[in-house]
Amino acid sequence: MDKKIDVHNRATPPVKLYDLVKMDDPEEVLKEIKQIISFMYGDFDLETFESAFSDTVKLFEGRYPGYRPCNTEYHDLIHTMNTLLAMVRLMHGYKIKMGLLSKNMVLLGMISALFHDTGYIQKTGDKKGTGARYTLNHVERSIRFAKDYLSSKGFSQKEIQDCASMLRCTIVSIDIESIRFGSDETKIIGKMLGTADFLGQMADRTYLEKLLFLFREFMEGNIIGFKSEIDLFKKTISFYDSVRTRFKEQLDNMYHYAVYHFKVRWGINDNLYEKAIESNIQYLRNIMENYTRDYLEHLKRGNIVEQYISQKQRL
Repeated sequence: MDKKIDVHNRATPPVKLYDLVKMDDPEEVLKEIKQIISFMYGDFDLETFESAFSDTVKLFEGRYPGYRPCNTEYHDLIHTMNTLLAMVRLMHGYKIKMGLLSKNMVLLGMISALFHDTGYIQKTGDKKGTGARYTLNHVERSIRFAKDYLSSKGFSQKEIQDCASMLRCTIVSIDIESIRFGSDETKIIGKMLGTADFLGQMADRTYLEKLLFLFREFMEGNIIGFKSEIDLFKKTISFYDSVRTRFKEQLDNMYHYAVYHFKVRWGINDNLYEKAIESNIQYLRNIMENYTRDYLEHLKRGNIVEQYISQKQRL
């Protein structure tokens, strides 16, 4: 195991989620996932996962046959990496606390995380707008991509159906009990994926800045209820309350299992996802209460605001 970070030394600044892994580097994410899987199983065959991982990176980067590069800047490769790593961390934490998960279900869980937003990717001949226009049906498109991919790799129909059930757990409005699961374990993994999708985006270091991109995706995807960028920012605060309710009532508070992962992997007795999300929302609440006239001036990370304004001026 890598050397643990000392979080008990008062001279050491608190460890942040983004300190642990460089999320904009897929190879670093893959390295961390392989490390976590080695803690879970001594003999896990990663070949199938690594192939799917490589193909997903190619897909988002425009190197996968038949598809254009990803052109949605909120639902991008970094978000997929965030969701994937959150998923693996939750499965690791669950195994520590609750016991063994079958290797095949862990593999399907990882592949489902990789493919959960492939529905935003346009095919080569699809030149109209961006993938954001598929916002309302992107999950079913992701399921079709997953079915085609897994069929080509020799997965069974049951495994393909299990993957589809997991992917439907990422539909924000769906009643989890309405989804047909092949087993209790499939349901557990599906709830983890639904949780990891929220954690991956809302704990991102640039989550607030990237809400600008999300607004643009919503407009192209005909998502109603948001009059302007600042309206989305304001409603994100109440959205967080609805996410917490969903965690409790629909997703069995799966996010708690991250605590066990961080303790074993990093020696940190805390849920860094929860802390990162609460930090983002508290900062957003402060901006909306005190700086609505110049709120963009308080969003400095990643040069995203400048990029968004420049793109908007060119439209």
